[in-house]
Amino acid sequence: MARGSAEDYLASLNAKFYFEDATSLMLKARPQRPAEFLLQYFEDLQGQDYVVGREFSFVNGTTRNRAAFLAAFESAYGHFDDAAPMLVGDLHQLVALLCPGFPEGRVRRARVSLQGPRSGCPSLARWGVQ
Repeated sequence: MARGSAEDYLASLNAKFYFEDATSLMLKARPQRPAEFLLQYFEDLQGQDYVVGREFSFVNGTTRNRAAFLAAFESAYGHFDDAAPMLVGDLHQLVALLCPGFPEGRVRRARVSLQGPRSGCPSLARWGVQ
């Protein structure tokens, strides 16, 4: 396998991002059994909850993380009453409970983007976001 293709493969998996994150968390936790810690880290990546409570830089770090965050958000708040209007600031507070440091400007821009006439995405309309 050529060197370039190996690098492309690892980049497609975001391997460097996740290995650096796992190493950073391991150094903070300093577990007695580091192999088990790493195994648990990579097993957790198979779900959606691994992004809950993580900083925005991690959530925003990969497409997989952003998709997992959206799934975790829907799982946590999908039961809310669709008829109750919600202000963008209120929605941002809910987002920040799952992801500390999530920029409010991102929520505001999403509101504008997703409520446009050609967006085809009812997500924020479903939430009654104003």
